[in-house]
Amino acid sequence: MSFCIKCGKENTNSAKFCTKCGATLTSQPVSPQAPTPPTTPVTKSKSPLMVVSIVAVFALLVAGYFLFFNKKSKEAPAEAAELQQASVPGSFPQASQKLLSDDDVRNLSQYNLRIMRNEIYARHGFIFQNTEMKNYFSSQSWYTPQYGDVTSLLTTIEQKNIALIRIYEKYVPD
Repeated sequence: MSFCIKCGKENTNSAKFCTKCGATLTSQPVSPQAPTPPTTPVTKSKSPLMVVSIVAVFALLVAGYFLFFNKKSKEAPAEAAELQQASVPGSFPQASQKLLSDDDVRNLSQYNLRIMRNEIYARHGFIFQNTEMKNYFSSQSWYTPQYGDVTSLLTTIEQKNIALIRIYEKYVPD
């Protein structure tokens, strides 16, 4: 009897190949021994340093993308404000765009306060009955009188700004 040196299976002396694993048998009988385990290539586990490096490179790529491609977003608010202001007609477009502060209206004359307040209405197409406002806004190329009441068209910002302007109109001398 001979034994396979790979798997330890007992084979007949005349066998040239192991009946279990198919390994070539030597012509001399081999005494039984513990089978030698097949050699497998040793694979190293990924080192934590490699994983950290890959994550760091990915993070840098993502950060670079946002820094490079989002340059416009930092410049855009100023440009957008200018474009929006240009698209809102009148001498006081900010009265329809943002909440006004005391500093925005404090040093205006009563006439400019009245124009600022009525521009809000005029932008919505209010038909003025007051001769002074009717004449002023009729001379503006952007003004188109359409409605006798535009209250429902006013935004919350415009409503709050009108209230603030009215307070200052009461206390500013003519």
